[in-house]
Amino acid sequence: MNFFQSLFRQSDNNKGFGYNQLFLGKNAEYISTTGNEFKVYQTNAILRAVIDRKASMFANGIIKHYNKNGEEIENSPFVNFFDKPNFLQSRNEWLMQLKVQECLYGNAFIYKYNASLLKETPQALWNLSPSRMIVNRTGKLWKQLSVEDVIKNYEFENDSTAKTIFEPLEILHRTMTNPDDPLIGISPLKSLEKEITNINLAMDYRNVIMDKKGAIGILSNSAKDSDGGIPLSKEERQRLERDYSNQYGISQEKSKVIITNSALTWSPMTYPTKDLMLFEEIDNNKRAIIDTYGLNENIFSRSQGATFTNVREGVKLAYQDTIIPEAEDLAKGLSDFLGLSEKGECLEISYEHIQALGEDESEKATVIQNKANAIQSLKATGLYTDEEIKDIIDF
Repeated sequence: MNFFQSLFRQSDNNKGFGYNQLFLGKNAEYISTTGNEFKVYQTNAILRAVIDRKASMFANGIIKHYNKNGEEIENSPFVNFFDKPNFLQSRNEWLMQLKVQECLYGNAFIYKYNASLLKETPQALWNLSPSRMIVNRTGKLWKQLSVEDVIKNYEFENDSTAKTIFEPLEILHRTMTNPDDPLIGISPLKSLEKEITNINLAMDYRNVIMDKKGAIGILSNSAKDSDGGIPLSKEERQRLERDYSNQYGISQEKSKVIITNSALTWSPMTYPTKDLMLFEEIDNNKRAIIDTYGLNENIFSRSQGATFTNVREGVKLAYQDTIIPEAEDLAKGLSDFLGLSEKGECLEISYEHIQALGEDESEKATVIQNKANAIQSLKATGLYTDEEIKDIIDF
């Protein structure tokens, strides 16, 4: 078993995760699916590029606060708070870390630190690493009406000896859909095990070819006598090696053609990488990762076929189909978590400022010009009034 395949092996702490025996009546052990999500993230550049791109797109959102009448609240303390949700992170950094954790582990845990009940906003919001979080259940679920009835507490492992206990209402638990468990999400990495391993193996193969390829070929004596091939003498072999290294090459001062009295045959030892289809293998697996995370392949670097229009449309689709729905879900969760929903207020994570999501000005101008031409044509017939033409053209 190679290094990358071993990353997906479950540790003893994780063997039961995701199975029904942890669903009801028992405590959940460990959030991590394999225990090695972070290591996989560190060692696979393509996986990291996809997750980081999704996280950075998600983090572009701007927090807005609306009152019960749907009007945006100016100078909202909550909007100001999210500009720096804790003393280490800005809004962008906090949102990006949150999305990376969710993409890696299928779970995200937001801790609300409230040192003073007099303040409207919390003192800080922290993203707690799912790799260290234990969810202790009560064993109840279906007939319960609150999170406290389902979760006893959250147990965060600071190190091998120290733990911090969090009450259910201190934590906002975000999950990626788990078909067997509505409480704990499931990491996409488990379903991508083969794709990630294939990419790593293809990269390893290319690295071996470049680093340990050995000789590029063999120069051998093709002369024969009645007994068969004639081996080169030691002196002749040394002379050929010396001449080949010192006199021939691609630089200007070296010769490009070997001229010799020796009967030589060249046998290449290299193998063309294109025949191995390594690049195609990597691209196919990359697309599977992109699709799993709900993005579009046009927004990533490609060797061919990329155009400005494709990239722009790819960005639009990624935001419309994935980023914005996930942001709406998080905004609703945060509104409940921070007590705004009780007052009829809500938060929104807005992407209206993203240029790619705006209307294409050149396309808009073309539409207006076409409508103007159509209006002139209809007027020239003399068969329609101005009002009828406006209805027909929808201008």
